[in-house]
Amino acid sequence: MRISLYLFIVLLASVGAQSDTTPITDLDQLLENVAPILNESGAYRNSVETDEDLSPLALDLDRCVEIAVAQNAQILVAETEVALREAQAGQARARRKPKVNVQWSYRYIDKLNQDIGPPAIQRVLGVQNYAPDKGTITTGLSVTQVLYTGGQIQAAVKASQYLATSEAWREEAIREEVAYQAKTAYHDALLAHALVNVATEALSVFERHQQDTETLKEEGMVTPFEVLRAKTEVGARQANLTSAEAAARLADLNIRRILALPGGQPITYDRHLPREAITDSVTDLKARAQKQRAELKALTDALAAGKQQARGVKGKYLPQAAASANWINVDKGGQVLPDGWQFNVGAQWDLYLGGQRKHELGEARARISGLRIQQADMERLIALDVEQAVIALHKATVTMGTEKEHVALAKESVRLAKLRYQEGIGTQTEIIDSALVHTQAKTSLVQAIRDYYVAYASLERALGA
Repeated sequence: MRISLYLFIVLLASVGAQSDTTPITDLDQLLENVAPILNESGAYRNSVETDEDLSPLALDLDRCVEIAVAQNAQILVAETEVALREAQAGQARARRKPKVNVQWSYRYIDKLNQDIGPPAIQRVLGVQNYAPDKGTITTGLSVTQVLYTGGQIQAAVKASQYLATSEAWREEAIREEVAYQAKTAYHDALLAHALVNVATEALSVFERHQQDTETLKEEGMVTPFEVLRAKTEVGARQANLTSAEAAARLADLNIRRILALPGGQPITYDRHLPREAITDSVTDLKARAQKQRAELKALTDALAAGKQQARGVKGKYLPQAAASANWINVDKGGQVLPDGWQFNVGAQWDLYLGGQRKHELGEARARISGLRIQQADMERLIALDVEQAVIALHKATVTMGTEKEHVALAKESVRLAKLRYQEGIGTQTEIIDSALVHTQAKTSLVQAIRDYYVAYASLERALGA
């Protein structure tokens, strides 16, 4: 099946001048009647050797992104990082709760002297069963509760929550990047297959020219040199077709890589690429990007976590307090090891730790400073991403309009050159040159279409859409 380039453009948006106040307007009619110019129809077909046991996978742009986001290893790894941060947040919250444990032990002491005198003396002193037996069984229950840590636990809980949220935003940023890679690979595949058809049509044109030249030679109207020249050009076009087919196979393999598909998975590409018109000014687009970009949100939460970590370090300068309750029962423990409850409340204040807390606080503050620098740099880069995408959209739109006209003019030039050659007033050079210009114009048009959609995907990524 041959390539349908006219369905490649269903809805286009273009960029006006590069002024911040100039909106991007809809240009649906820019490439009207592209199909008659290119004379191509059908769907894109996979060109890589495939496994006949696998059903063909029909890909449109949305399906391509969906599969990439679901199966790409980068995202799967990012999901594990989010789970790790959430587990760390749970550990921090657990420090607030009481700790309960039970103990059981058996102790045997050989040669333990349990007697402290004759039984009569023990009765007089009232110390019967004073010493434990040689073999004792101890059972216990302990409950410990932290009462005050100078705000360290609360700061650790908040910091871990911010870090978990920051990691989730980082995962979202990776998803957006993978989606952009999938879109770019999809458009590259469409471009590669389109260029195969351009090369195929060019080869067909030069083969017909060769046939015409051979016919004219038989009639004595051209020399053998012109036939040889025609055959040479056919060979060159065949080489171009071979290169285009190889590029298409590589593009298909790249799709498989990004989507984590089996090596022999057959693929067909859908031809419809609808797009909504963008009417916002560049200034508004930048503002939207600053609000929506996941990378910036991740840095904002990481900065909040850094502040909480610094607060936790400051809490180490304050006293700490905890309480505990312990119940113990020692079977055959005698009066030396009494049974029952024990209650303890204690406090500790570390007055000097050799400067450790000072340096930990310096580390936390340095981390905060670094995150603020990253945040400011990210805001600048986001603005540049938007501007670059807008400029690329504008360039591609203008190029598409120009190349559309070039294709029409070049096609007419080929027709006139053939007529002149058949009438004996034109030269073979005119035919070859006009055909090459026609092929180049179509190649440039297809490239501009690809550049437009990649620029559109770049703008979506820049906006964090």
